[in-house]
Amino acid sequence: MRLLFEIYKNLKLIFRNWSSLLLIVLAPFLLILLAGYSFSGEQLHDIKIGVHAQEDLDLGDLAKSVSGFGEVFRYESADRCIRDMIDEKVHICLDIKGSLSVKGGEIPSGEVVFYYDNTRKRISLLLMSEIKDYFGLTAEQISLISTQEIISSMQNLLVFLNERIDDVDSVKNESEKIMSDLEVRKQRLIVLRDDFEPRYLVVKSVQADFNSNKRALDNQSESLLESLEGLRDIIAEIDQNISNTTGLDLALLDLESQIAGLESSANTTVEQANNISDSLNLAVAELDEIDLILNQEINMTDEYIILINNSVQRIDNISSEAKSKMSGLSEINPSLAGRIAKPITQSFKALVGEVKDIQLAFPILLSTVIIFISMIFSNIITSLEINNKAYTRNILAPVNDITYTAGLAVTNFLVVSFQVAVLLAVAQLNFGIEVTSHLGEIIPISVVLILIFVFIGMVLAYMSKTIQTSILSSTFLALAFFLFSDALNALEAMPQLASKIAVFNPVVIVNSMLRKVLFFDISISGLQAQAGLLIIYMAAAALLLVIVSKIKNKQRL
Repeated sequence: MRLLFEIYKNLKLIFRNWSSLLLIVLAPFLLILLAGYSFSGEQLHDIKIGVHAQEDLDLGDLAKSVSGFGEVFRYESADRCIRDMIDEKVHICLDIKGSLSVKGGEIPSGEVVFYYDNTRKRISLLLMSEIKDYFGLTAEQISLISTQEIISSMQNLLVFLNERIDDVDSVKNESEKIMSDLEVRKQRLIVLRDDFEPRYLVVKSVQADFNSNKRALDNQSESLLESLEGLRDIIAEIDQNISNTTGLDLALLDLESQIAGLESSANTTVEQANNISDSLNLAVAELDEIDLILNQEINMTDEYIILINNSVQRIDNISSEAKSKMSGLSEINPSLAGRIAKPITQSFKALVGEVKDIQLAFPILLSTVIIFISMIFSNIITSLEINNKAYTRNILAPVNDITYTAGLAVTNFLVVSFQVAVLLAVAQLNFGIEVTSHLGEIIPISVVLILIFVFIGMVLAYMSKTIQTSILSSTFLALAFFLFSDALNALEAMPQLASKIAVFNPVVIVNSMLRKVLFFDISISGLQAQAGLLIIYMAAAALLLVIVSKIKNKQRL
């Protein structure tokens, strides 16, 4: 009975008021629901994919394949896309080189380079998995189409080669027929030359004899003319010495007439002999040319026969080699087979190289530590202070009560800042993170985030009736900020409504700012929009703390 009574007493203490019921029972239940809702999203959404490719490359199929969870944006250069990815305007960049489709029977050969932000590894891996599936299917389709094209081309090539081999055989037959005709022609020319040469030699002999006799005739004709000229002189002398002798004059006249006829006959004979000699020499010259042409034709015919015979042999060798090669067309070049099996290669390049996982996780670690330490520590310190009996006396003193609140805030800030400084030192010395070179950006971001959650923790302390209630509420709220951020799950993988709300979470904002500072060396001037939103949160939390502390202090009085 005592045990049952103790259990009843404990349950009664737990459920004695609505605040305890909410914090102990309903708050954990709500946190579970919140975490479950945050992780319930399985489909990506609001994804922006940057693509750099050739101008004539159609991205319609890619855009259609990712339309269920994102959009495709074309970029003029991969560097411009990378800069937008650093600014978190796009989630991944693709640099497509070459062709991704079969055109004109050509086998495409392309490469897709994935530029992904490994500081956001979860969303990047999910996204790459989705896009790789598209390019895998595309590569398989290209392989199938390319293989069909190759087989078709091989079949057409076989038909073409068979036709050309038939043409080669026809040329070979025609060449053999021409060679046979040339052999016959050569034999005819040889027969003609054999019949011509004896007659040709006789004519040459006649020419030689005639030329020899002509020379003798020319000499005799000259002697005859000289004799006749001497005889004419004698007759003239006789004619001068003997005069008035009628019979003798007539005889001399008749003799002179005969001498003149004889001279004319001699000249005519010589002229005719010259004409005959010229005609004979011309005929012999033509016969010489005919003899030369006959010999040349016979020699050229011999050369043609030899050339055609060699050509026939080469044609025969080419035909045999072509038939042999055709039998080996089934063997495909290994490099060509590689292109068919994998026409599109993929490579992945991290936006930040040679970085450890702990370095990638440090922004989330830092923001998480700041959330829990700032909120819980400030809540505990403030709760102990305002629940102390001396606190009532303090607010009754002639001092503005805001001074006590500000003193608590500064105290909490100093203690939390010391702990954060220790964490930064550990990160620099043990994690290999370049903290010192980025202190100009890390310190302002950390200060604003510490103040935001210090103010929130103090507000919860002022609003809670007991220390236990204050600590539980601050713990659950810190968990809510943590769980409803990108620390455990990517915003793009959450439900759309949850994602749109979580994007305004100061933890998400700080994580993004720290990633840009530590990994991309972006200065605080490049983070003005996010820094301005954090300052608004800090001012709002400070104003809320002032209002709540004023109200609670008045209620105490």
